Amino acid sequence: MQGYLDLKDEESRRLAQMAGNAAELGGAVLTGRTLNNAARYGYDQANMAYNGYKIGRKYDQLVQDPFRGSGRDVMARMKNHNGEPVVLQRGEAIVGENGEVITSGRPLQHITGTERNHGLNKIIYKHEMPRNEVIQIPRYIKQNKPVEISPRGQNVYAIQQPNGEIRIVTTPKDGENIVSSMYFKIKK
Repeated sequence: MQGYLDLKDEESRRLAQMAGNAAELGGAVLTGRTLNNAARYGYDQANMAYNGYKIGRKYDQLVQDPFRGSGRDVMARMKNHNGEPVVLQRGEAIVGENGEVITSGRPLQHITGTERNHGLNKIIYKHEMPRNEVIQIPRYIKQNKPVEISPRGQNVYAIQQPNGEIRIVTTPKDGENIVSSMYFKIKK
């Protein structure tokens, strides 16, 4: 349990501990709607932590071997700010002429037929996002509203950081939202 709490920020950790303390009392202090909200909050917190854990494991696997599996393999299923399903896929990757991992551009399109690549491989190899930020995708898209919606219907989430912002883009595709990109935008 402590490992789970260590994944949380200070306020979320305090709230989870309070919910745990209330549960030890038999839930006597929680009634009706409050109980339902507390249960929903607890479920959401656990689900975000679990999806972050799964993404972290897949991140480690793709760092070791980005070519294993199919680009459509699902790494995690989560919910966004509106409770709509969001899927993080593996994404396509090929070996470049110099042995580098290629996750976008014409060479990828010629070999895989992928016109617009997306997924965890692209986040790792094109945008070089660190693991500690990538595992936060479920939390970021659940707890933040998009700052913009593109003409293609993409939700763009912006998470403020001291030296810029992390942007996460989800794209509607085949009745689901797909995490199409995650990158860091430096402040000017």
